[in-house]
Amino acid sequence: MKNLNSALNTHLQTGATTMALCWRVDRKDGVTYGFTEHDRNLTVAGLLYEAASGFTASEIKQSLGLSVDNVNLQGALSSTRLNETDLASGKYDDATLTLLWANWADTTQYVILMSGNLGEVKRSNTFFESEFRSISAKLNQATGRSFQRYCDAVLGDSKCKFALAGSTYSSTITSISSTRVLVASSLSGLAADYCSGGVLTFTSGPLNGAKFEVKRQSSGGVIELWTAPPSDMAVGNTFTISVGCDKAAKTCLTKFNNLANFQGFPLMPGNDKITSYANSGITQMDGSSLFPNWWV
Repeated sequence: MKNLNSALNTHLQTGATTMALCWRVDRKDGVTYGFTEHDRNLTVAGLLYEAASGFTASEIKQSLGLSVDNVNLQGALSSTRLNETDLASGKYDDATLTLLWANWADTTQYVILMSGNLGEVKRSNTFFESEFRSISAKLNQATGRSFQRYCDAVLGDSKCKFALAGSTYSSTITSISSTRVLVASSLSGLAADYCSGGVLTFTSGPLNGAKFEVKRQSSGGVIELWTAPPSDMAVGNTFTISVGCDKAAKTCLTKFNNLANFQGFPLMPGNDKITSYANSGITQMDGSSLFPNWWV
């Protein structure tokens, strides 16, 4: 049940209301934007909500209990703050979304209808559609650790404890081979694959702030991305690139000297060992390790 202030409750009782939906978007990078379906900009609780042409919402479904509430948001990419490049670059991934219902004639009268996160986003050059997932949707997500041979930490996070500060490099694009391949001559001294699996972050140009996973990095300064950026890269664009990790225990030992913080289980037997059986042809039957010298 929603708690309405007395002024808003009185307004709704009149039967001739002046209400509009507003969306507050709080991105993971700390940027906050507001959008409204109304035909002019509104300021609610100190935040400007920009009027977005064609910005509409589907029927809002809410229910008691732990079932997931949902609503689809559709709109034209007409705002300078909401564009195809930012959506494709992941700047809005899992952003916190708050849905308000405000009286556009007196914006001190409003109520929060829903709060949650942005889900799947479908986009084109001029149109987008996003799924809104309520807080209860997180209850459907699997949590906990996965028991596997490879590490489940992110390089540089609190579990990994490896300092990335000395393993991140700044450079400039000197040439472009394709939509996913660029060349940075200043990185030609790095060993091949040193940054494969790392993250490339643009620091200038239209892609400023966008992050992309590195598929391969050669000793000649050639860098191939897993996915093509949503807008064209250009010679002269600057970026940073971090060292890569393939999540293997041997890499953690030899490349990072960080095996004490390895978050995988390299000595865990696989399905082939679990389903094996006694065989006269097996010579190793002395109870010793199944993985001798696994780090070599």
